[in-house]
Amino acid sequence: MALLASLGASTGLGVPVVVGLSREPVLGRLTGRSAGDRLPGSLAAALVPVRRSASVVRVHDAAARDVLAVRDAVRTGATVP
Repeated sequence: MALLASLGASTGLGVPVVVGLSREPVLGRLTGRSAGDRLPGSLAAALVPVRRSASVVRVHDAAARDVLAVRDAVRTGATVP
């Protein structure tokens, strides 16, 4: 959590920052959920590094890709065909 909290400082180093927390045990320790029940935590964990300018966010679930796609569309003001 400390690394995520300070991620903004890391992105200023001029090198790509990759974050992957999807279904990780730390999410289970935070939420008390087993790996199969960690989707909500994984979705939240995918948004944090994007918000803090990570270059790449590794995800396991289509739902996480969808969350990030919607977030990007809202941020950029994309139009929907």
